[in-house]
Amino acid sequence: MMKLGRLAAIAMAAAALASCGGDDKKPTTTTVAPAPTTTAEPAVTDGSMGTTQPATTIAPSTVASFGVTAPSGPDGVSPTDGPIKSDGKADLVFRAVVSGPVSDLAVYACKADSTSDGPTIWDTFAGTRVVPPGYSYSGRPGSATWQLGVFSAGINLNAPDGGLEVMTMQASVPLDLHAADNGSLAQGAKYCLAVYRPDGTRTVTHGW
Repeated sequence: MMKLGRLAAIAMAAAALASCGGDDKKPTTTTVAPAPTTTAEPAVTDGSMGTTQPATTIAPSTVASFGVTAPSGPDGVSPTDGPIKSDGKADLVFRAVVSGPVSDLAVYACKADSTSDGPTIWDTFAGTRVVPPGYSYSGRPGSATWQLGVFSAGINLNAPDGGLEVMTMQASVPLDLHAADNGSLAQGAKYCLAVYRPDGTRTVTHGW
């Protein structure tokens, strides 16, 4: 969970961010690995008391917008996995407006049908965590891919290892996603954002 201090700072900056323009575009969203809007754990029956405890639900995650905002933006990340750190070079910066629970994020070069288009991917699958299906690096450890810096109101939200702690986002506070520029944008790449929920399902949004 995000620390209260970071949440308070983000909330204070939300009004300022709302007045800032961006080049993010209205997305086309595809739900991958179909899942219901709420995922319930099995109800638990207490045999001794003869009562059934209510099931737990997971709220849906939605993306209102996603796109490139700065092809040569502020430096915040490096072309590596692990702890978020700058490398002295301008970043490729995306902005996303996400609502609901988020456990991981991935920005990757994609085709119109949301499938991977080459090896480009920046994500929060850090260290020995296995990259999930749908990418050229699927099945390999997260250390094989480049880090994705997740910022809001200038505050870094990544975990110490470069991953992401489960958090619930509000649409009033957009995310700035920093990626080390690998030249793919200049080569005409199109990008998708994959938002993962705590139950492992993902929602994929086009950035054009």
